[in-house]
Amino acid sequence: IADIATAELIQQLEGRRKHRDKKAKQELLAAEHLATAIDGKRFEIHGKASKEGTLYAAVNATMISDEMKKHGYLVSDKNIMTKGIKNVGEHEISIQLGHGIEAKIQLAVNSVL
Repeated sequence: IADIATAELIQQLEGRRKHRDKKAKQELLAAEHLATAIDGKRFEIHGKASKEGTLYAAVNATMISDEMKKHGYLVSDKNIMTKGIKNVGEHEISIQLGHGIEAKIQLAVNSVL
């Protein structure tokens, strides 16, 4: 069922559009700010590994997100582009922050004894 385009209804729709645009702009600015803050940062995660450097349990996006939270960066595991890291060493991880904004972090995965 369609509504008649009254001046009041048009004003309501315009208000909703402005609110939606303002929210999108705020999200974009927040994503840009976070990308600037984390791009190039280095984080460390420790895990049990074999002598050859193969981890017994893969490092996943949730573990990376938790490590970033410890340093004050709130990044959802859904934004972290990794399928799981299975070897110790240095890894470059892509973080997709929405609105086409991407940051890359360095992740050092170290073996614990």
